[in-house]
Amino acid sequence: MSKKKRSERWGRWHDVKRYVSEDVAGPTVLAQMNRVYSVRVYATEPRELRFPSGCGLVMSITRQDKEPIRGAHWNDLQRIKREMGYGDHWACEWYPPDSEMKDPAHVYYLTLWPRGHAIPESCNLTAPDTPSSQ
Repeated sequence: MSKKKRSERWGRWHDVKRYVSEDVAGPTVLAQMNRVYSVRVYATEPRELRFPSGCGLVMSITRQDKEPIRGAHWNDLQRIKREMGYGDHWACEWYPPDSEMKDPAHVYYLTLWPRGHAIPESCNLTAPDTPSSQ
């Protein structure tokens, strides 16, 4: 599907006033929706994500029809991150152990690193010089 057709299918983003209780997550920074997605960006407590620059942000993304995000999953999430104004931030999608799954409602969470904050070296996103011995 062309970018223009996909853009028309999504429609325009607009502000959302009603959203999840802030005592459940954190203070809302941004909440928007279009025909396909609802997005909420909220601040995390410093104790949850220890960034030298203070609080981190989490972006929760759901489809309006409550279905899972299929197809161009990565492209859609990257586009949403960019259109919400965080295109120049690193983000990470988390997949907890099954025993800690709390949300079977097809909500996708991206943790946004503060602007200019590098991802931890332990994430090792570069190809290793030698094959792993594990």
